[in-house]
Amino acid sequence: MTEKTRFRPFILTCLIIFLVIIFHIIFIQLSLDKDVRMVVSDVEAPLVGLGSLIALFLATNRTKQYSKKLARAWFFLALAQLCTVLGDTIWAVLQLGFHIYPYPSIADLFYLLYYPLFFVAVVLFPVQKHGSSYWIKRTIDFSAISIGLLAVFWNYLLGPSIITHADVSFQDCFLAYAYPIGDLLILWGMLILTYNRLHERAGGPLVLISIGAIVMVITDSAFVVQSIIGTYKAGDILDSGWLLQNILIWIAAVWQIMIARKITETDKISSTLSDAANTLFSYYPVIWLLVVIGMMYQSSTKSLPMSYHQLTLVALLIWVLVVLRQIISNIEIRRLFNQVDQSIRMVKKQSVELETANQVLGFEIAERKKAEERLAFDALHDFLTHLPNRGLFLDRLDMAINHTKRYEKDAFSVLFLDLDQFKQINDTKGHSVGDELLIQVAQRLRDCVRVSDTVARLGGDEFIILLENVDEKENALLTADRILREFRPAFEICGEKIYISVSIGVVISLAGYENSSDILRDADIAMYHAKEAGKSRFEVFNPEMRTQAIHKVMIENELRYAIEYNEFYLQYQPIYSLKTENITGFEALIRWNNPRLGVLSPGVFIPVAEETGLIIEIGYWVLEEACTQLKKWFDLFPELGELTMNVNISGRQFAQPDFIRRLMEILKKSGLKPELLKLEITESVLLGEQQTDSNTFEELKKIGIHLQIDDFGTGYSSLSYIQHIPVDTIKIDRSFIAEVGHGQKYLELIHAIIRMAHSLGMDTNAEGIETLEQKEVLRSFGCNYGQGYLFSKPLDRKQIEKDLLPVQGQIL
Repeated sequence: MTEKTRFRPFILTCLIIFLVIIFHIIFIQLSLDKDVRMVVSDVEAPLVGLGSLIALFLATNRTKQYSKKLARAWFFLALAQLCTVLGDTIWAVLQLGFHIYPYPSIADLFYLLYYPLFFVAVVLFPVQKHGSSYWIKRTIDFSAISIGLLAVFWNYLLGPSIITHADVSFQDCFLAYAYPIGDLLILWGMLILTYNRLHERAGGPLVLISIGAIVMVITDSAFVVQSIIGTYKAGDILDSGWLLQNILIWIAAVWQIMIARKITETDKISSTLSDAANTLFSYYPVIWLLVVIGMMYQSSTKSLPMSYHQLTLVALLIWVLVVLRQIISNIEIRRLFNQVDQSIRMVKKQSVELETANQVLGFEIAERKKAEERLAFDALHDFLTHLPNRGLFLDRLDMAINHTKRYEKDAFSVLFLDLDQFKQINDTKGHSVGDELLIQVAQRLRDCVRVSDTVARLGGDEFIILLENVDEKENALLTADRILREFRPAFEICGEKIYISVSIGVVISLAGYENSSDILRDADIAMYHAKEAGKSRFEVFNPEMRTQAIHKVMIENELRYAIEYNEFYLQYQPIYSLKTENITGFEALIRWNNPRLGVLSPGVFIPVAEETGLIIEIGYWVLEEACTQLKKWFDLFPELGELTMNVNISGRQFAQPDFIRRLMEILKKSGLKPELLKLEITESVLLGEQQTDSNTFEELKKIGIHLQIDDFGTGYSSLSYIQHIPVDTIKIDRSFIAEVGHGQKYLELIHAIIRMAHSLGMDTNAEGIETLEQKEVLRSFGCNYGQGYLFSKPLDRKQIEKDLLPVQGQIL
């Protein structure tokens, strides 16, 4: 509903009331004919009252939708107004229809019913909750006011009339008392309503009702007096008081209809009206005490219905009530002061507690700030060395890149460092020693650079350095060389001297770099080149390194699927007896035919397989394939006799705990005799961190498998392990054979190896024989076996079955 629509009933009502007032003034107040005034007054009263009644019932129905409690109060107001309308109607009928003066009459019964119904309505309006002392004070106030009002009514209204007209009937006498008592009841209700039942939103209509009730009390009092003394005439100005009362109630009801939807049962009592009424009530008993004292003074000079002594008793009674109220107020004030004192003490106590809490909170805030600073530091620094971590380093590196883009002369360099022997030290000495070593390493690195440079730990034993404002490439290289020199002295930890070296990859800032991760990648690549080149050195990155690294990653990725897609195949190089020049066996050589990379030699992919651990499964595939192939040859050519198969075994594969078990499964599956299998192992398998338990060699010997030392003389060449390991054959590396004919020194070395092997009961096999001179020298030295391009290059299965095996069968 819009504002315009909502105000239409109110505007219409105001228009009707305005017309009623104009009509009343014209026909009653300005008319000189008393009969006309009487008729208009008798008809006007019930009609206006009916309009008020209809408005009250509509207000009740509208209010019921939002607050049932408030609707009940309006309903009783409507019932009270109904009694008034009925009384006015009976009055008009008796006076106009039967020409009977209707006082007293049955109309008075309905008029008198108005008072209790109106009082019930007042009581039903929403009440503000208070304590017991409040209601005691209100009762005292109301009692004092009522006693004073009764004294005034009796002395100035009822008393003089009754005394003057002592011959009035009982009915007149009863009504003379009933109407004033009813008026007192209404006044009392108005006091209650005004003080305790005025809502912030519903107060307007109730104020109008209160004014109307007061107008009614005044009019009723005047009517009673005039009726007793016989001076009342219908249509006089006195009737305007009842008309005004009905008009005020009518307006109040329409007002209530308009605001009903804004009112809820939880609305608060108007604090403004309540405070004003509370202030007035505090003075009402005293005012009425003064009024009674004034009447006492008047009774001493003029006769009143109540004697001086009676007024004295009334004054005394009111005074007692005033004193009693003051006592209760003093008690409340004292209790209030006690509550205030208690509240002050509580506030002081809470202030102390709050101050203590603030101190604790301040301490906690300080601790939290410290904790946040620690967290911020820990988030950007390594917890062990307190160096910047990877995140902080990358952030500074990005800043350096952006700075170089703006100022090309301000170049920078990055050094990627990895400790060479840290894993061995950490495993053998313990993690506590390893941690202390990292701390000392961090300090030495700090000492090698400027304060403006950044030293960071990436994790594990990897460190990285950002050298800013490096004008020349040599400055970065000088720093790398300084670091290498600083690592030469021993680190002293727990009274023990520990030596460790470092490999460094260096990247000089280039215009092509756009982000920090690319620089870290290239520095890491350069560092691995330094390790491959012998460790304890530095390498400067060049684009070719990245190409090699990418190629290596490509090989690794392709290598993971090579077995699954059958990309490996074997070639077999015959091994000959240098004495008889007959074939005694074959060496299985792996080849890789990748559809994307082409045919790759073992020298390209075997190191990658070793590094990634893929060599283990590749080695088992070679073993199974070689053993199966030799058994097939025996089945195809039974006259071959006993040819052997040499298979290279990786150190990582040989060190597997289940190596013997899987080897036996392969022999069983292929059907090859164990004594026809020769395993070629390098010296690295026997020494250092890859040294295998001697039980493995003993088990291989018990099975009947032969062991051959591959590339003898190129590794550690220690003679101590040969005495304890059951080696059957020593394979002389091709690098020695290639030197035959180039100096006496290598001839003596080869001869010494052969004599040593024979003295220990071992055979010798020379690889890489390519000339007759090489063959004759080896034969003269007593070398047992040989292989090389002089005899045959590595052949595939079909070539061997077509060209070699049939001839070998005929020879045997």
